[in-house]
Amino acid sequence: MSTVVVGVDGSRTALRAVRWAASEARARDVPLRLAHAEMPLPQGIPGLDDRTRQEMHKQALLWLDEAAGQAGGVAVQYRAQIALAAPLLTAESERADLVVLGSRGTGTLASLLLGSTAVAVGARSSCPVVVVPDHDPKPGPVVCGIRSVDDTAALARAFEQARGNRLVVVSTTRPHLLSAPDDQATADHSAHLARTVDPWRRRHPDVQVDLVVRGDHPAHTLREWARGASLLVVGSRGRGTLAGWLHASTSQALLHRTPCPVMLVPLKAPTVPTLAR
Repeated sequence: MSTVVVGVDGSRTALRAVRWAASEARARDVPLRLAHAEMPLPQGIPGLDDRTRQEMHKQALLWLDEAAGQAGGVAVQYRAQIALAAPLLTAESERADLVVLGSRGTGTLASLLLGSTAVAVGARSSCPVVVVPDHDPKPGPVVCGIRSVDDTAALARAFEQARGNRLVVVSTTRPHLLSAPDDQATADHSAHLARTVDPWRRRHPDVQVDLVVRGDHPAHTLREWARGASLLVVGSRGRGTLAGWLHASTSQALLHRTPCPVMLVPLKAPTVPTLAR
């Protein structure tokens, strides 16, 4: 059975992530799965014995119980396992509709690592990953940033998330600062964007769609549009390629500085919808 998975670590932000994930689980009519990664203990250090592990596990269960109290009546499943967070959540993604994380951990080091963990999970996840900021999300349109036809996976998920709301599809004509686009290049890019979006727009007539083309760096443009958004959706190109690393750095910048939840969608492009005539 599909689930919405949320990472739990005892932090205030994790509880916000649980509430956001519970809302998604309710909308999808699937269970909410609470996952906690218990840090592996180093070997050979005095005092790190079975009793220490038992206390850590007891604390994990308390955090999971607290998180379950934020689920608002959604069916809840638990998982606490000795593992690193990124591999655990990546494994969970194989049977999940969505993986959700808070933007800050329980301590300074955890907070610093969370962004890289989210990018790592987003790069390897089998399903979209959402990072929820350290404040309650505000109402607003869904914003989707796309760079090419390969980003239709992100576009498809953005239309699904809009659910009758407004969707702003944002694309940039300049991936770096070395050159400025001319008017013809901007017009061609706008026409290509419209052709890419059109099949999805016709499939979701209840979604109001605005198209935005800017000659600027993608991260800067998306942060600007995300200020009034309820969700920012971007693609994650995965691992092992230069494009993947560049997109990961853009995604990490967005995770650290964007005021709304950010969804990283694996770019395994779906079939463009075929509509009855």
